[in-house]
Amino acid sequence: MFEDKDLKIKEAIKLMLLNCIKERKMHGYALMKKISEERGKKTSTGVIYPMLAELEEDGLIKSEKDKQNKKFYKLTIKGLRYLNRRKEKLKEITEHMNKIREFEKMGAGQLRDALRTAFIKFDILNEKQKKRISKILKNASKEIRYIVEFGE
Repeated sequence: MFEDKDLKIKEAIKLMLLNCIKERKMHGYALMKKISEERGKKTSTGVIYPMLAELEEDGLIKSEKDKQNKKFYKLTIKGLRYLNRRKEKLKEITEHMNKIREFEKMGAGQLRDALRTAFIKFDILNEKQKKRISKILKNASKEIRYIVEFGE
């Protein structure tokens, strides 16, 4: 789905932002939380706020401040047209994000974190620990492949 990963992720987040504010105006922090929730991973202010500024500069969204001087964003007609022209892409992105969330619920995130920890601490593991981890990884990968390929 994502050939040029960074560009595709940026486009995905852009469409997700526009879709979030399609129904109602939202402030930046709420958008950041919503996008993080939809992506299944934290999306930083360093990504969201520059993108909101870019969307506003392009005329796809408009910001306004409330009584507490809090900035809210809403979709413009141009933004709605842009979003409508990309309905299929948004559907594809949404399906991909749903798949990621489901996979994370199955334990993929925990496994990824465990693998990262094992890699970081690899130099301090003794041979017995390395052999045990190796056995676990080989068995898990074999079982996963079997389930995926043979449906059992």
